[in-house]
Amino acid sequence: MERNALVGWLLGGGGIVIAIVALVVAMGAGGGDGDGGAAAPVDISGVTADVAALGAEVAALTSQVGELEAALGAARADADARIGAVQESVEAVAELEATFEAMHGGDVDELEDALSDVREMAEDNAADLKKGTADMSALIAAHMEGHQDSETAAEEALGAHELYHTALETALEAAIVALDDSWDTGADVDSGLVAGLTARLEWLEQAAAPAITQAYVAEAMRRFDEDGMQATFDYYNTMDSVSGDLYLFVLNSDYEIVVHPTVPRNIGMDVRGPSGTDITGKNFGAEFVTADADGKWVDYVYLNPSDDFGHERKHSWLVRHENYIFGSGWYERDADISRDPPAYARALVEQAMARYDAGGREAAAEIYNSPDSVDGQWYVFIVDEDDTFLAHAATPARVGTDVKVLRDANGYAHGQAIADATEDGGWLEYTRVNPETGRDQPKRSWVIRHDGLVFGSGYYTDEPVSATPPENPAAATQNYVQAAIARYNDEGREAALAYYNTAASVDGDLYLFVLEDDDLIVHATVPDNIGKSIRGPLGIDITGYDFGSVMAEASEAGEWVDYVYLNPAANFAHERKHSWVVRHDGLVFGSGWYERNVALSREPEAFTRALVSQAIARYDAQGWDGIKDYYNSADSVDGQWYVYIVDASDKIIAHAPTPSLLGTDIKTLTDASGYALGEAIAMATEEGNSLDYTWLNPATGNEEPKHGWVVRHDGLIFGSGWYEE
Repeated sequence: MERNALVGWLLGGGGIVIAIVALVVAMGAGGGDGDGGAAAPVDISGVTADVAALGAEVAALTSQVGELEAALGAARADADARIGAVQESVEAVAELEATFEAMHGGDVDELEDALSDVREMAEDNAADLKKGTADMSALIAAHMEGHQDSETAAEEALGAHELYHTALETALEAAIVALDDSWDTGADVDSGLVAGLTARLEWLEQAAAPAITQAYVAEAMRRFDEDGMQATFDYYNTMDSVSGDLYLFVLNSDYEIVVHPTVPRNIGMDVRGPSGTDITGKNFGAEFVTADADGKWVDYVYLNPSDDFGHERKHSWLVRHENYIFGSGWYERDADISRDPPAYARALVEQAMARYDAGGREAAAEIYNSPDSVDGQWYVFIVDEDDTFLAHAATPARVGTDVKVLRDANGYAHGQAIADATEDGGWLEYTRVNPETGRDQPKRSWVIRHDGLVFGSGYYTDEPVSATPPENPAAATQNYVQAAIARYNDEGREAALAYYNTAASVDGDLYLFVLEDDDLIVHATVPDNIGKSIRGPLGIDITGYDFGSVMAEASEAGEWVDYVYLNPAANFAHERKHSWVVRHDGLVFGSGWYERNVALSREPEAFTRALVSQAIARYDAQGWDGIKDYYNSADSVDGQWYVYIVDASDKIIAHAPTPSLLGTDIKTLTDASGYALGEAIAMATEEGNSLDYTWLNPATGNEEPKHGWVVRHDGLIFGSGWYEE
């Protein structure tokens, strides 16, 4: 397993440990009838003396930080040049093992020759290390002379260097002694010695990792100061910047990830949201954002790219520098990690997507079609672009079948819901056979679309699957709002509001909205509403009821508000909604449940604006490809009501009542009176514009006075209107 820059080549991807163990085992197995196979232990004690001498020189080393880092960089480059020699030893051990296996205890002459070669390489490498130590001493001394500001940094660097050389010296010497002893006596390998050598190298890694991590972050900030933001971020967003466990991540002033070379999908994500919550449920992102110029450590569980994206305990060092937060971390192996089910399900999906990004489709399919990928109730399923299963280790017969045909034991079409997954992700509740118990159980799964595929995983419970709306919707709604207020009190404003602006916070019908001074600051399902006032058009439903003004006056005791609103869980259909709103700490917290199949009266102006809002919401959720067929079909026309859409080049791209208008430049349209209607539509703003003109009513087939509402959104124009009776 590869390690970071300074300690990484010591372990050599685990190679030194493997080499030592293999050498000892091979020698012990060889017996004692070889003559000349034993050689005197190599005297490499001079390495310790050289390193100790460096410590005595620290008081005299006085260099500015930049020059020290440059010197250490050159020294590290010199050390890196010796990796090849160490790797030759590892490769020789591999050849030795293959030779011994082929011999099966037969003639040992070839084995003796191989052992002799390995010993010679070890001796050569020891000599190289001694020379490297002397070279490093001279190089650092040359660059330090005459300066006074870097004594502490020099001590830390030389301390890490001393740990490194001392441990390697001891390991090599002990390995050669063990080889000689076991070869001469034919004794069994001392398992305690092997364990001790392994433990010493693991201890070295843990002891040196914090200092090396801090040095890695400091080097990144130095690059930032010298090379500028763009060049630095460009470099650290490449795999060339990754050194074993170590890679850089950077947060901007909005706490969005702007550098992340190993999981580039995370770039642009707010670390305070789901991307900053680990499999134990810890919101480490909220701790990240409190880092200051002095730096801080944050401990959490995260994917380790150098260990096939396994979940390991990570210790990250973060420093605020020039309005950015720079961070990196080291991983703790074999840590006991508890699992919070929702966070763990999401983490498994994140791991699967990271493996897909790193290894491609075939590699991901091989991993997640293997029984080894099933851990009790936990597994990942993958659906391809054609809505067929690409991977499903728990039920291999599903591979190649259409996900959309699936229904659970209650008749719920959860397969279609999986196929409808978006890039924002979402939770699904349904009933499935638990592979661990072999019986139908309620399951809650996280599904998300990535690179055209759908990745999903979930967990089973003994709780009944919640209905939509819940069996007791009023109580469920009040509990949801109370839980949001409790999170706000426990985690603080920034972390809580960030969470409730993500899809992870949505539970069926239930999602949170929050008002501050009448403006929406939280709305996960229609984020375009954030920043808009609840008083005015946004707070008037299709019946003309001004529910927004009522919500804005909510009390601390809380109250119910009944109105008509878009239901994101029902493809943004208009349904009767019952919301519970509570004032707390100067904000208004609210959520609500929807009442199905209720006859709704329509106030023309409000309904027109609601149709436009609905079309925009569907576009945000499904994209243009997801809505173009609907808004160009007769299904979208309801009597006089329909929505038309214009693209960024002012061409009509949706007009169900008059398909012949598709592709027409909207600016060329005039009404029956000669009014330049199209030019007025092309002037639509993000706030919306009202229009009065004459147009064909599809419900009557007559030219009639019409009142329109048009809104520019994401470069498109969405419009609708109503006719005078």
